[in-house]
Amino acid sequence: MVSIASADGPLVSDREHYLAKVAAVGPLITQSLDAIERDRRLPAALLDAMHNAGLFRMLLPKEFGGGQLKPSDFSRVIEEVAKYDASVAWVTCQGNGCSQVAAFMNPDDAKRMWNDDKRAVLAWGPGKSTAQKVDGGYIVNTHTRFASGCRHATWLGTHATLVDGNGEPLPDADGNKQVRTMLMPKDDVEMEDIWNVMGLRGTAS
Repeated sequence: MVSIASADGPLVSDREHYLAKVAAVGPLITQSLDAIERDRRLPAALLDAMHNAGLFRMLLPKEFGGGQLKPSDFSRVIEEVAKYDASVAWVTCQGNGCSQVAAFMNPDDAKRMWNDDKRAVLAWGPGKSTAQKVDGGYIVNTHTRFASGCRHATWLGTHATLVDGNGEPLPDADGNKQVRTMLMPKDDVEMEDIWNVMGLRGTAS
């Protein structure tokens, strides 16, 4: 079991470390319940506290500044968050799950996303996406839906089909369409607010 040095000196397990972080943030979650339902997002003060506690980086690989928790430990911590509020637990779980993509990325890009920005959060959602290769990268067109936690994210992701200048899919050597995973700064994306629902309003899905 991985152990982390606490502020008082003795070693605690990684699970105990994050459970203590949840316990510290828990009262603020409780105080924020009405605001979460009303505004359909986590209040700024709560979001700050969760970032400071590292609760969006529990599954992020350690080489990029994350906790790299075992799935069983992570599940237990999310369960504890859910005791305070389901929307907060959902957003925390989704943000952590998406951060695991760092392990499959070019290390320099992953470091730029997560090491250089300690508040980085990636949100993902299904939708039709295309990508056209241009000098210096790709132009991505997408209409993504149900991106849980998108209001709290700094990056958004999508799976895009490579297309030519006419929008037609570009086949690979075997004649199959090519799909690439695209990550983009949220500031480059236009958000359409359609999430008016009865429950889990704070997920801003």
